[in-house]
Amino acid sequence: MIAYAVRQRRSGTRHSAPRYLLLPAAGAAVDVYLITQLGGTAVRLGLGWLLIGILWLAVITKGFRRPTPGLRLREAGNSGAGEPGAADSLQPTA
Repeated sequence: MIAYAVRQRRSGTRHSAPRYLLLPAAGAAVDVYLITQLGGTAVRLGLGWLLIGILWLAVITKGFRRPTPGLRLREAGNSGAGEPGAADSLQPTA
């Protein structure tokens, strides 16, 4: 959000500072605080999971030479099971 606001400001569009700068900065500060409070095992597991994600992204983008695949969503049809709101949910397409 902060980078978006900076790019938009350079192009002449102004956004409200609290919405696009202060709130995202406060959220990032809370995130940093929470990460510093984690134990060593949690940090190692998180970094391992991040590494797996980066490796998987490298595989599906053929070494970052292709664009990332997009997520296409379609509306789910009514399953007939009588679940309220089932027709309103979004499902990924195969």
